[in-house]
Amino acid sequence: MRRLLLCGLALCLAPLSTAQVDLSARLGLNTSSIVLSEGTTSDRGARLGFVAGVTADYPISPLVGIHAEILYSQKGSTQEVPAGTVTSTLDYLEVPILAQVTIPAVEYLDLAVVAGPAISTKLSAGISCDFPCVEGADRTKSVNLSGAVGLSAASGPFGVDVRLTRGVGSVFPDDDPVFQNRTVNYSVLSVAGLYRFGR
Repeated sequence: MRRLLLCGLALCLAPLSTAQVDLSARLGLNTSSIVLSEGTTSDRGARLGFVAGVTADYPISPLVGIHAEILYSQKGSTQEVPAGTVTSTLDYLEVPILAQVTIPAVEYLDLAVVAGPAISTKLSAGISCDFPCVEGADRTKSVNLSGAVGLSAASGPFGVDVRLTRGVGSVFPDDDPVFQNRTVNYSVLSVAGLYRFGR
């Protein structure tokens, strides 16, 4: 899995050596929630976090291209217990490699749809409480795969991006003592601002 992540980074950085690449900065908010194998969310609430990074657009044709990103993405969940709120945090280095299709609109507005896979490697994980508590051992996988679909709109140097990312498989190993034989992953909705360099 780590080799897949390295391949993703290589694909993301490769276009930077050409004059055709368009670079942007991406900064926004994530809201993530747990999704169980049955397809329903758990009794845990959503965690609000940040997403930030750089993006590279490499056009293949006037309407189709490759959209690659290197992101710092905060995921997790919250849970209400009698003593207060417990927040589970999972922070990732995420590398989406997405197909991008431009939607012809008005001359001054660039609309695009993106979809494809993302590879994430865990940077940190933990549990915090608004009351005295003891943090348990982290049991989540170090590398995860997900699928993403989104829509962006931009004019001049500024834009906005809305993205839904859904995990593939489980963030816990198959032999996890608590979630054994159950798929547990995250569904993340992000809204981010874009700054397109050179526009």
